[in-house]
Amino acid sequence: MVDVLNRSTAEKSRSGVNMPLLDPGTMNVLSHPRGKDRLPVEMFLKVLGPESEETRRALAQMQTRSNKKKANHSPSDDEIEAESVSDSKLLAKLTIGGLVFMGGKWVDITTDNAFDLYYAVMPFRGQVMAFILDVGNFTRG
Repeated sequence: MVDVLNRSTAEKSRSGVNMPLLDPGTMNVLSHPRGKDRLPVEMFLKVLGPESEETRRALAQMQTRSNKKKANHSPSDDEIEAESVSDSKLLAKLTIGGLVFMGGKWVDITTDNAFDLYYAVMPFRGQVMAFILDVGNFTRG
């Protein structure tokens, strides 16, 4: 028997869900050896979902920015850079944890340092946005 209330996304949207970090070229989960035994550890980001206040606000900001552009607008290099910075900052606010290997060391991801990751590796911004918009990632059932 299926209880439709188990399909709610509110709880996990607000508490966050671990998203496996994928290699943009192969779409395999990224991993790296860690610890004495050097066993591979999978990298992940913990992100808020579509029903969190933070996500709703971020999506509204992105939509407002998009609506302000004219139909045939061709952005300058400065505008493209500003948008990359803005998107990275918005997605960092939606990232509440994680573990990645970057800069030659393991890094516990926080809202504060997630910006560096998103700004440096553009495909991760797309992965996070797609993951957040897929409500199936945040259901209880």
